[in-house]
Amino acid sequence: EMWSWESMATERTWNILDVLAKISKDRDRSMANIATRWLLDASDCDVVLVGASRMEQFRNNMEVLDFKLTDAEIQELNEVSRPDRTYPHNFHDLFCRKGAPNYGGLR
Repeated sequence: EMWSWESMATERTWNILDVLAKISKDRDRSMANIATRWLLDASDCDVVLVGASRMEQFRNNMEVLDFKLTDAEIQELNEVSRPDRTYPHNFHDLFCRKGAPNYGGLR
């Protein structure tokens, strides 16, 4: 199964949720609003599709139009959510870049 609890319940995911919760509390906004605003403000996405089964949820979703995140908040969310570099990039970082820990091969 591609999506499982084990694949999603990672330290990275918990760290993202911690930052979303902190910004949410500081801004007195829902975590969903902060996450949606982050998608819009981070410039990686032009459209966010949201759904609601009750009018209250729809109104809450529309609150993202009333504020923007600061550059510092966006940077904090981007940093905490950045995925680990995988092969071949991590190999290059370890062995091929001058100044890398194992530049030129293992010693």
